[in-house]
Amino acid sequence: MRGKRVTKKAGAFLALVLAGQTFLGAGHTYASEFINGKTVKEFKLSKAATFKEITYSTSTVNQDIFMVETKIGDPNTQIKVGVPNPISSLMTVSKRAKLDNRAGHYVVGAVNASFFRSNDKYGYAPTGVLSQDNKIVNYGVVTADSTSPMNIAVGFGIGANGEPIIDYTRPSLSFGFNGKTLPLYSMNSVREGNTGILYTKNNKLTTSGTNEWGTEIVITNTSKDPAQIGFGDTITGTVSEITRMTQPGDRTIPAGGMIVSFAGKDYADQLAGLKKGDTVSVSADIEAKWKDAKFIVGSGPLLVRNGKVEISMSANDYLVKDRAPRTVVAYDADYKKLFFIVNDGRSKASSGSSLTAMANYLILLGADYAMNLDGGGSSAMVARPYGAYEPVLMNTPSDGVERAVSSILEVVNTAPTGAAAILVLGSAPTLEVGMKAAIPLKYALDENYNPMSLSASQLTWTVEGGVGVMEGNTFVAKTEGKGTIVASMGGAVARIPVTVANSVPAGTKYLALDHFNSLSNWGTQTARSTVALSSSSYFAREGSSAKVDYDFTNSGGGTAAAYIEANQSIPVNGKPVAIGVWTYNDGSGHWLRGEVIDANGQTQKIDFTEPGGMTWKSWGYSEAKLDSNLAFPIKFKQLYFAETDAAKHNKGTIYFENLQAVYDAAYVEPAFTDLEKAPWAKSSILQLTSQSIISGYPNGQFGPNDNITRLQAATMISKQMKLATSNVKDPGFADVTPNTYGYGTIAAVASIGAMGGFTDGTFRPDATLSRGEMASIIERAYDLEGTTTKSFSDVKPGYWAYNSIQTILANGITGGYTDGTFRPNSPITRAEFSSMLDRYIN
Repeated sequence: MRGKRVTKKAGAFLALVLAGQTFLGAGHTYASEFINGKTVKEFKLSKAATFKEITYSTSTVNQDIFMVETKIGDPNTQIKVGVPNPISSLMTVSKRAKLDNRAGHYVVGAVNASFFRSNDKYGYAPTGVLSQDNKIVNYGVVTADSTSPMNIAVGFGIGANGEPIIDYTRPSLSFGFNGKTLPLYSMNSVREGNTGILYTKNNKLTTSGTNEWGTEIVITNTSKDPAQIGFGDTITGTVSEITRMTQPGDRTIPAGGMIVSFAGKDYADQLAGLKKGDTVSVSADIEAKWKDAKFIVGSGPLLVRNGKVEISMSANDYLVKDRAPRTVVAYDADYKKLFFIVNDGRSKASSGSSLTAMANYLILLGADYAMNLDGGGSSAMVARPYGAYEPVLMNTPSDGVERAVSSILEVVNTAPTGAAAILVLGSAPTLEVGMKAAIPLKYALDENYNPMSLSASQLTWTVEGGVGVMEGNTFVAKTEGKGTIVASMGGAVARIPVTVANSVPAGTKYLALDHFNSLSNWGTQTARSTVALSSSSYFAREGSSAKVDYDFTNSGGGTAAAYIEANQSIPVNGKPVAIGVWTYNDGSGHWLRGEVIDANGQTQKIDFTEPGGMTWKSWGYSEAKLDSNLAFPIKFKQLYFAETDAAKHNKGTIYFENLQAVYDAAYVEPAFTDLEKAPWAKSSILQLTSQSIISGYPNGQFGPNDNITRLQAATMISKQMKLATSNVKDPGFADVTPNTYGYGTIAAVASIGAMGGFTDGTFRPDATLSRGEMASIIERAYDLEGTTTKSFSDVKPGYWAYNSIQTILANGITGGYTDGTFRPNSPITRAEFSSMLDRYIN
């Protein structure tokens, strides 16, 4: 808690500003509030130190206690002080602890310690004494005001014998000259009225910073560097300069020397006989128990002494009786346990406590001696959780953020690296049979609870329960069931449960992900495009399809893309080999892609086609192969098509249907939904479809038993022969104009003599094609030759197509019916024409 200017007469004001607290009313708290305790968090910081978070609750009050309990005497667990550098600076507990943290010197726990003053010139020096290895880093102040926590000098430290001390310190600082002694109030701080101050090179300023209303003595030729003064020291020196009352003060502090400065006429009169060249001295002393202490941190007030409540300031002051966040230090009567405690406050989760209630709580914990430290918004505790290299903030400061403070108290783990003792693994996901997943090592601790630099590959891995095997640290699921993954190193063992499921029964070829009959889970995304998503039942193989209207024409030249995205990603069971989808394409040559999310939450792109691969028209099925090393199970997130070539930035419509996961690598998706109506022609239809010679209807059917039209036959021949269908000569049919659908195709087949018209000059594109006409067309289109002695009972010489039928029979293109007929005047079906054309081509 921050203080402001301090005078010997300003004790009440000091108590207010040092506490940094507002008046919260006169509510008292008592130790009875600390009941119904529940330890909500506990972990070891070293072999001797433990962090605990304990909550207490009554019908009216909640309390949250954060505690570091240390067993005294462990050589590898040390209590130290974190000293500001410079002493007038502030820093959060977290930051200062991390600065002191290093291998072999792990700061595993820390709390805020000293109150601190605020002065524009002298900075934020601690209000109490601060020494380290008997060097006085800061002398502090004693107010002698009962309403101040600094009313009497109180401290906590580790004595020369390694045991903790909490008690009155009673430090003294004095100036000796000509057989006389004058008290010095403090060191390196503002010189208040009627006080004496010692200035050394540790001062924030290079000068004393004083005014003309005092006597200032510059001392050189000292017996010891005053910046290193310790308790029990007397440093002598020679007066090299004196400034008297009304003369300018603010002298420069000499290298290796010091300044003693006294304010007021009374001191001026006593120092009147002092002159330049005189030998003078400065002495520092403290009660015997504190001499040669490893460190001393002054604060206050005292809370517990000899196992009883003893608060070293007025019990009626608000600092004592009002609720507030608290930071305290205590130890038991046997010198076996040391406690650093933070009690959060000013929130519903934790009300904070009075000092009286805190003192009684500490006695319940077994405290024999206890002292208050800085509190309020300054209260902060850090501790190092398992697996962390540095300590982190554990409590919730009342300001909402951690406040910068002065000194801190630390628990330091100095143990060398030992054998592995604790291994903690990441969890194993539920896997399908055949899947694999790497099991991470989250962290490893040695026998001293310090972090170890181990990798998962250094551990020995096994599986119990027969559900799988380990490949290094990768678990491979083999059999449905529950098991245990075991990792070990020496005597350290970690075990985690693992479940292997089998949601995809053996022999499953595919599972549907979405038929797009409903679009409630789908939305759109754009990239240099406009996109509209709607449902279509016309262009649909089964039910409805997802209709995507897109416009890439205003892309500005960059890559354009149209996305449909699942609002809730679609879970994909098992370990599929591919994702498949049906697309009614406009033939614009875009790039069909998708996005899945793997078991690690990472997005992965998948390709249904190569760039520019969407070249087909009407319905087509595409599969995106999945990498077998993908982290399964996956979720399907996004389907999209993109175009990098600005010359192909068009506008159009594409339809999607039947998104599915494929599990059998040999599975072949049926191109049409009705080929079982003509199973004998299925292979021919699929072959011609794969060669883009034939296609189906917008509803996904082929219509194998539908009669084929003359235009459909012309189209199949034109595609197979790769005839040019643009800039063609007008065939001159009365019913075919350049505006007629299929004009180019009709003209192309007519130009090679494959198909002609009727005697009335018409072509009749929608007319049904007979079997005899089919034979004539194929013979002429492909210039077939040959004859056979075999004949059909219903095709006699003299029939207009007799020779054509005999020729295709000789070429093995047709065999007729089982009754020996050819039925030349019967309409030919789409399946029959496909079979005959395939026989010739393939």
